[in-house]
Amino acid sequence: MGLKSIKRRSPLRELELLDLVHDAINAADANGIFHTWNAAAERLYGYSAEEALGQHFSLLLFPQDISTLTREVIEPLSNSDVQDVVVRNRRKDGTEIFVALRLSVLRDAQGNIEHIIGCSNDITERKRAEDALKREIEDRKKIQEALQSSEQRLRHLLLFGPAVLYTCRPYGDFGATFVSPNAQSLFGYDPADFVREPNFWVDRIHPDDRDRVWAEITKKTSTGRTSVEYRFRHADGGYRWVRDTTAIVYDEDGKAVEMIGHMTDVTLEKESEAVRREHERLQYFSEALLSAQEAERKRVSRELHDDLNQRLGALILEMGAVERHLPDSASHARKAWTSLKAHVKDISDEVRRIALQLHSAGLEHFGLAATLRQECTSLAGRTGLLITFRARAVPDEIPQNVSLCLYRVAQECLRNVLKHAKAKRVSVTLSGKSSRIQLCVKDDGIGFDPEEARTRMTLGLISMNERLRQVNGSLKLNSSPGRGTRIECVVPLRLEDGT
Repeated sequence: MGLKSIKRRSPLRELELLDLVHDAINAADANGIFHTWNAAAERLYGYSAEEALGQHFSLLLFPQDISTLTREVIEPLSNSDVQDVVVRNRRKDGTEIFVALRLSVLRDAQGNIEHIIGCSNDITERKRAEDALKREIEDRKKIQEALQSSEQRLRHLLLFGPAVLYTCRPYGDFGATFVSPNAQSLFGYDPADFVREPNFWVDRIHPDDRDRVWAEITKKTSTGRTSVEYRFRHADGGYRWVRDTTAIVYDEDGKAVEMIGHMTDVTLEKESEAVRREHERLQYFSEALLSAQEAERKRVSRELHDDLNQRLGALILEMGAVERHLPDSASHARKAWTSLKAHVKDISDEVRRIALQLHSAGLEHFGLAATLRQECTSLAGRTGLLITFRARAVPDEIPQNVSLCLYRVAQECLRNVLKHAKAKRVSVTLSGKSSRIQLCVKDDGIGFDPEEARTRMTLGLISMNERLRQVNGSLKLNSSPGRGTRIECVVPLRLEDGT
């Protein structure tokens, strides 16, 4: 069904062209009565043009929303010509939908509102997904808080809970003179074994830690106190991490007469610390990824609304102008037709560019090398940057997850070059062997300090590292101020056992 209007103020051809617009378009007079309703509006709201025209805009609202929307959306239009909002609407069948709505006002010569034009599209699924994501984040936050609380309690018990107390000689072999009875429950040894055998303690320190621990303990004669962590062999043959804290006891003449200390099993604390660091890394990446996804949604939305929508509107107006003023000669007609074709081609190219950014179907059909070559050619054409692409001995079959990883990493590298490098030339090289595939992106830009970049851990660097980690790949970054940047990524295509 084509666009309908109570008052057909525009040529029929223009109304039919508006039906081609993807967004739902409707227009109402100053009293809120619809007089324009296009085909997309019919699909979105379920009302035909005959049913909607002549109705008040409250037709699309739930009763409880009318006063709020009037107060917060409609009334502010008296002072503003454009209003962008997200509103809840009601379809003809009574179901709830959420739409991104842009309201524009047309005024008469005295500045009074004559028409209100609405352009909207369905964001129900996105809204529900965002709401579900918010709930998930809140649930995750509660779990994280509970985990942090649990970790704090565990750390408290490890630091201040039962420990093996001992005394020993403050020099020589540091032989034990007393060991508390809980050595049996904590380490599985009879406390008397420590006292009976002078080397019992040192012989059970992990060989890789022994020299370090001995050097630390020896220094205590000058500092009076020391604390050292090392691996200590349990009676079951396994090693436990121990925190050994000691202090020297002096007599009235200042002579060292004894050393006292306590050994605490901190194995769980060590493991918990590793888990905590991994948890923080994943948490940071998760939050950064969510922020990046939201920024990408906003960027795509802006391009669709602010660029494509305007181009389509301009195309419609130009076609309407051609229709109203038909060319009086074949040459003028060809010129008008050529202009229209150019506009359509520009819009098509822009839609294709946005689609490729979101998902590259070329990876599935043409492979990684061909898709990267096209990406480089397209980017060079749009930006004027000189980009060369080379493919050397690339395997015919590359796992899909590896192809997608390297494609996204290459996109991120090229995006960073455009934003930060101020480069004139970029080379992208994809090369392979039977056991691995390598991507190298090199530019002649201003470069940067890699250590500073690793310290700041920018989202782009985090994203590339995380993608490569998921396919067991590695990233090597080589740059310095004024000398360009080289990023090399290597992904294994086979495991070490050849499978």
